Amino acid sequence: MRTLAKIAVVVCFLAGSVTAQTLIRVPQDQPTIQAGINAANTGDTVLVSEGTYVENIKINKKIVLASWFVRDDSISHISKTIINGSLPAHADSGSVILITKGADSTTVVSGFTITGGTGTRTVYDVSYTWKEGGGILLHGGGATISHNVITGNVVSTTYGSNGGGIAMFPRDTTLSYWIIEDNVIRENEVFTSAFSTYAAQGAGALLTEQGRFTTNVVTNNRSGGNVNVTGAGVYIGTPDRNWSLPDLSTNIVVANNRIHSNESTMWGGGIAMYAGSTVSRPNVTLLNNLITRNSATSGAGIHINSGTYALMNNTVVHNDSGPSGTVSNRAIYLEQSRGPLSFRMLNNIIWNPEALLEFYLAAGAVPTGNYNIIRNGLAGEGNIDADPDLEPQSGYYYLRGASPARDAGVWSGSVGGITLNAPSRDFRDSARAENPDMGAHEYDPLVNVKRLTTTAIPENFALDHNYPNPFNPRTKIRYQISEVSKVRLTIYDVLGREVTTLVNEKLNPGSYEVTWEAAGLPSGIYFYRLRAGEFVETKKMLLLR
Repeated sequence: MRTLAKIAVVVCFLAGSVTAQTLIRVPQDQPTIQAGINAANTGDTVLVSEGTYVENIKINKKIVLASWFVRDDSISHISKTIINGSLPAHADSGSVILITKGADSTTVVSGFTITGGTGTRTVYDVSYTWKEGGGILLHGGGATISHNVITGNVVSTTYGSNGGGIAMFPRDTTLSYWIIEDNVIRENEVFTSAFSTYAAQGAGALLTEQGRFTTNVVTNNRSGGNVNVTGAGVYIGTPDRNWSLPDLSTNIVVANNRIHSNESTMWGGGIAMYAGSTVSRPNVTLLNNLITRNSATSGAGIHINSGTYALMNNTVVHNDSGPSGTVSNRAIYLEQSRGPLSFRMLNNIIWNPEALLEFYLAAGAVPTGNYNIIRNGLAGEGNIDADPDLEPQSGYYYLRGASPARDAGVWSGSVGGITLNAPSRDFRDSARAENPDMGAHEYDPLVNVKRLTTTAIPENFALDHNYPNPFNPRTKIRYQISEVSKVRLTIYDVLGREVTTLVNEKLNPGSYEVTWEAAGLPSGIYFYRLRAGEFVETKKMLLLR
C-alpha cells in the first residue's frame, strides 16, 4: 500500500467517519500551494508536482499536503519539490509553513524540501518577543510532519530565536498531539544578538507539549549568540508562559533518531531539555537514539535543567565540550535551578573521551542508572566502566564482536524506584535478543558497515561488484548514494529466499562499504540487491568452501 493510501486510512479513522475526499493538484488545478490549501476541505489532499514554489504558506485545517512521494514512495520527489520561503510578504512572517488552530495530527505535511525560512515574530505579554519556526512553525492545533528535508532555514534576531528548522510554540491555544518522523533536519540556524533575558534555542527543532519525535536525522544545525544559547540539535521543554496560557506539562517520546554534528556556542550541542518555570515539568523519554559528534561549551551531548527524564538504550558517544581545562567540560550537564530533576538511565552507552568527564552535576543534581556503560563509572547495579568497542567509521557506532555491551543489558529494571523497560526493537528496527545489548544497536555479526573516506558527493547511485569473488567466508560490497535515501541492501540465496538484510536505514550521500560474513552458510550462488529510492540493482556472488 502506497503512502498516500496509508495516510487516507489514518485520516478517515481519526476523523471517525468516511467522507468524500477531493484531490487538488498544484499547479494543474490551483496555481499555488496556498491556493490549493484555501480550496481544500477537511480530509482533502493537496498534491504538489515537482518544482520550486516560492511561498510562505498557512495551514489551519485537517488536510494532507504532499508531494508525489506519497503516490509512489520515491524519495527523488523530495529533493525536486521545494517550498522556498525566502520572499515573505512581511519580514516578521517568514516561516515557510505556519500551522495554526484548526489543524490536528491528521494534518499531514509530507515529501518536501523546506528551505529559506526566517521565522515568525510573536510578542507575548508585551515584554517578551520571539521569532520562531524558520522552516515550520506550529502555533496551534497539531500536525504530522514526515519524510521532508528541512534545511537552510535561519532565525536570527536581536531578541529571542527559536526553532530554526521546526518550532512547536503555541500562540493562543494549547497544542494537540503532533508527530515528527522520518525527516532530515540539517543546516538550520538560530542566533540572537541580545545580551540579556532572551535565548537562541533549538536550531534543528524546538519541541513542547505532547508528541513524538522519531526516526529523524538531525545534523549540522547551529545555535549561536550572546546569551542563553542552547539545543543546537533539539530543544525540548515547556516555554516560560508569561502570557494568558497556564503552565503545562510536556510529555514527549524521542526515539530512533540520529542526532549528530550539531554545534551550540554555549550549552546542549545534541539535545537540551528544560523546565520553563518552577511550575512546568517536562516529562521526556529517550529510546534508541544515536547522539554523536555534537559540540558545545558544556553539555555537548545533553544539557538538562529540571524535569523528569528516562533514557533507555541510547548511544551517546564522542560529543566534544571544548577545552579540557574548563570546569563545565562535560558530555552531559545536569542542573535543577528550575525545580527538581529526575534523570534515570537503563542500558545506555555514554562514552565521550573528548570531554573531561561524562557528567557535570550542578545544584545537587544526581544521575541514577543501572546496566549502562559509562566512562569514569557510575554507582548502580550492572554499570560498566570499559571502552564499548564501537565501529566509528560508519557514523552509526555499531557494536563490534568483542564489545562489553553485548548481552549486558536487561529487559526491565527499577531505577530510582521507577521501573524502566528496554525497547523491544533497536535503532534499525531489529528485534532485540533474549539478553538485550546496551546502546541503540543490537550486535549483528553479519553487519559491518563503514562510510569510505571521501569529500565528494557521488553524482549517481551505484552498486559495485563484491570483492573478493568467489569468497570464503567474508566479502565486501561497496555502493554509492547520491542523495539522502532510505537504503536497503539484502542478500538472497539462489532460490530467491532472503538470507539477511545488511543495511536498512536512511543514509546521507556518500560512498559506503559493507562486509558480509557468510560463516555457517553452504557454498553456492548468492545475490545481493540494493534499493535506494528509485534505484534498484542486483548482482551475483559465489561462496566457495
